[in-house]
Parts: sequence; C-alpha cells; structure tokens
Amino acid sequence: MKKRRANGIHDGGRLGFEEQLWRASDRLRGHVEPGEYKHIVLGLIFLKYIVDGHWHGAKPRGVLDRSKACEVRVDLLGDALSSGAPNEGPWHRIVEQTTVENVHGLLRKAVRKTKQEHSELSDLFDEGFVDIPPKPLVDLLRVIDDIPLESHSTKSSDVLGRVYEYFLAHFASSEGRSGGEYYTPRSVVQLLVDIIRPFRGKVYDPCCGTAGMFVQSERFVVEHGGCTADVRLYGQESSARTLRLAQINLALRGLSADLGAVHADTFRNDQHANLKADYVLANPPFNSKEWGASDLMSDRRWVFGVPPAGNANFAWVQHIYSRLSDDGVAGIVLSNGSLSSNQGGELEIRRKLIEADIIECIVTLPSQLFYGTQIPACLWIISRSKQRGKAKHLKGRTLFIDARCMGHLVDRVHAELSADERTLISSTYHAWRASADHYVDSPGFAFSATTNDVEQHRFALVPGRYVGFPPSDCASWEQVLKEIDLGVASRRLQEVQSAADISLSALRMLRRG
Repeated sequence: MKKRRANGIHDGGRLGFEEQLWRASDRLRGHVEPGEYKHIVLGLIFLKYIVDGHWHGAKPRGVLDRSKACEVRVDLLGDALSSGAPNEGPWHRIVEQTTVENVHGLLRKAVRKTKQEHSELSDLFDEGFVDIPPKPLVDLLRVIDDIPLESHSTKSSDVLGRVYEYFLAHFASSEGRSGGEYYTPRSVVQLLVDIIRPFRGKVYDPCCGTAGMFVQSERFVVEHGGCTADVRLYGQESSARTLRLAQINLALRGLSADLGAVHADTFRNDQHANLKADYVLANPPFNSKEWGASDLMSDRRWVFGVPPAGNANFAWVQHIYSRLSDDGVAGIVLSNGSLSSNQGGELEIRRKLIEADIIECIVTLPSQLFYGTQIPACLWIISRSKQRGKAKHLKGRTLFIDARCMGHLVDRVHAELSADERTLISSTYHAWRASADHYVDSPGFAFSATTNDVEQHRFALVPGRYVGFPPSDCASWEQVLKEIDLGVASRRLQEVQSAADISLSALRMLRRG
C-alpha cells in the first residue's frame, strides 16, 4: 500500500472543516453521551442547509414524507423553503443574534417553528441540543456557520457522509460498535457501484446505514447519462437514529426512496418481503453474533443451509439472494472470514453456493479502508443468473481478484482506493463478463476459476489461493525452491540449533545457581 497524506479534497479525504467540528464538539465531552454527538451536530448542519438553501437560491429537490412509508417527496422541501422557514432568517443571522443567554431558546424556537409550518420535516429534527451548555453550543453553531455547504467543492461531495464518517472514526471505540455498521467508506461504495452498474431498475440495501449506497448509485446514473427516474430505491435500517441520518442524507439530494414503514431488523421484520430487486448493494455488520437465529431456524430464505447462530454472514448472503430478481445481481461487503470459515456449517453453505453457480466474483480488499474496525474485508458479487445476457461462457466459473496490495493512506490509519485502482478492478470484472476473448488471467491479481478448481481448494474462496504470485514482484514457490542452496540452508539450521543448545545449557547452569 502506498503512503500518502491527505492534501486537499479527493475521493476519501477530508473536506477541511471536520477538525473544526471535532474541536467544537469535543468541548461537549462530559455533557453529552459520546454516541449523541454526531446526531446533534448533523441535525444542526441539516438545519443550516435548509436555511442557507432558501436564501441562496439552492432548491433541494426532496424531503421525507413519513405518511408514505418514508418515501422522499420531490416537491415538499422546495415548498417549505419558498414559504420562508424559519422566521428568524437565514442561519448566519440566527448565529449573529445568538448569545450564551438566549442560545437554547432561539434555537428551540427556530426548530419548533420549522416543525409547525412543515410537518413533513418534523421527524428529521430533535432538540438534543438543549442538554448542551450554552458556551460550547454557541461555539458549535459558529463553526457550523462556516461550513461551505454551497461551495463547488462540497457540492461534489457527500458532505453529510464525510462529516458523519469523520465523527464515526472518533466515536466508534467509545460506542463499542464497528465503523462498518453505519457508514461504508466512499471508495468502497464507488467500487461496488462501478461493478454492479445500477443503471435502471430497483436498487435495494437491506442495511442502508446513512444511505451512502443510494447516493453513489444516483451519481453513477447521472454520470453515465441516465435518468434517475428510471431507478427506484428501497432500503431498511434497524436503528431509528441512523435511519434519521439516512433520511436527511436523501433529503439533501432530493432522492426518492422507500425505507420501510418503520426502523426494523431486516431478518425478523423485513420491510420489503415481496421485493425482487435488480441490484443489491449492502455492507452488513461484520460477523454479527446476535441476529435472532433461534427464531429463524426454519426460515424459507435459508435455501443453501441454516446460517450458524454465532455469525450472520451467510444469513445476509441468503437474505440478499432471496430478494434478487431473475436477472438480479448483488454486491456485498463481508469480512474475510466468510471466505474460509468452516464453523457452524459455513463450509457446506459455500459448497452449495458454488455448486448452484451463483457466485460471480470475490474481491479481497486492502486493509485500513474501514473506519472503526481493522477486520479484513472482501466483496462478494452474486447473482441469480450468472449467464444473463450473452455470458454463456461463465457457466461454472468464478472470478477471483486479489486487491490487497492496492490503496493508499490518506492519513496515519485510514486508506482508500484510487480512481485508477477502482477502474482496474471493475474493468477486469466486466471484461470477464463480456466474453472469453476480452479477459485474460493476471498472475497475482485475477484468476477465472472453474468449479473443479474451487472444489480442489475445499471450497475456500480466498483469492490469494487462486491468483498466485505476480511474476514481476516475486517468484513462484517452485522457482524459490529451485534457487535455494540446500547445503547452505542445512548449515544455517545447524548453526541455529547449536546456538539454541548453548542458550539452553546456560539457563540450566543459572537455575542450579
């Protein structure tokens, strides 16, 4: 992995104001529970967005209508802004009027006025800020006032997602939760979207977090000259607070999405039980242990075997498979343990998945991509019809891609995939799908394996076992063995053994005193 410090704005770097936000919110320590910081800050950012959008002519295209299963309505937010809420004026004027004596009352009045005049916004705000002491709250409002939400640079970025991602990195340890549970890093989402290409049809995310998958799907359609009206979004989220962040994220972009009637557990209260999606993009919680297995032992979704009670990885794979249309394709982020674990019947499930010929591609990812967790991760690309279109040559084949050596550091502990690296991975996959003439195995990077190849590896799906070594970087094991001077190696082993014997004798003498 290449080392590079963040410098300016790039795919996963900083926008420039996150550290200011962190310093301001850090002053709240001891007054607000750590897990509440991001909800308060992001809620206030959304309020600023609404106010500034009205006064600067920005017309956000949608807002959530909870009366219609959380569908985002295209017209409501524009109507709300045109009516001039809140009455106190734009955000900067509110901040100018704010003092430590009136900050709670002024902010509460602005939020409540917005709720009264625009009930469709009411579920997107709470008044958690009332528990913040006046002085740090005033400082926080002033920092938010300086965020350039209308600047060119931030319009091209998922601002809410970037700020949330930054906060998540700081709070994950104190909250005791995996960073990947709520927000998927931008470069990983972009890679999934580039592979899946959700150009037209139904897109589903069964654990949508803050809705980053939907945002990137819309951008893919726009960048490729499509019509966003041709894409319908469906999602579900178990956390009420995270669902609210997803609703705000969608509202900021005017996206329409059905996020279910309520926040709910996908396994036990599926909000889209009859959905057949053309595309699924998902980053479920890694290796989740408490997923309700005891209540779902005979669930009809487990067509390839009952998932182990202590790990939900293959519950997610099979749930997603059950929601695919006949020509549907899915991209799933899972931990690397899903590739080779033999516990709780996982080996048998993998065997059945391979024999059913639904696994198209496995990609192992670089380390340090995810916030709040160091668990190695991979992508699973599965489908109901691997031979959809004219891809008859793919019968009984699975593409393995090893991308562990890719990526570059954007700070001391976080990495991302570059645009060129994402293009290399996605173009390799699409060349493999196009025809046998378009694709060639690349030692150390990509290999198209047969079912027999996978069986010989006892249905372990670790790409490194299939792709081999890159010829330019290191020799094959056969070459290494040929180049070893066995005489020299034998003498060296004897020297090591002799040194060990001398050390052992010395220790015995010391023990005898």
